[in-house]
Amino acid sequence: MPSSGDVLVLVLLVLHVTFAAVWFANRLGLPSDMRDAIRAMEGPEHGLAQRIRRSVRLDGVGAAGVFVTGGLLVYRRGFGDVDLTVWVGAAVAVGLVVMSFLVTRPARRTLRAALSGG
Repeated sequence: MPSSGDVLVLVLLVLHVTFAAVWFANRLGLPSDMRDAIRAMEGPEHGLAQRIRRSVRLDGVGAAGVFVTGGLLVYRRGFGDVDLTVWVGAAVAVGLVVMSFLVTRPARRTLRAALSGG
């Protein structure tokens, strides 16, 4: 029977992968979701803008979940026992978040202003 430490690491690993899947799948589904909203065009505030807000929230939850579970896994395993590939992956994830703030935030503001203006 596995020890409680092994079970905790397994649960954290499953949660980490699940949050990563949500984080990346959200980004993959957004363009088709936006196309559907534009075609339906329920109104700027209720259509596309609402879908973008929901996607941003889901993106934040996914990223936070990845970082929290990743941090807990590193803490649980020990900083010295973590492979270089994990640190590279963490650096890439941080870079992704930084790029998201630098690139998509201004674009979202512009799109929201255009939708509000009709």
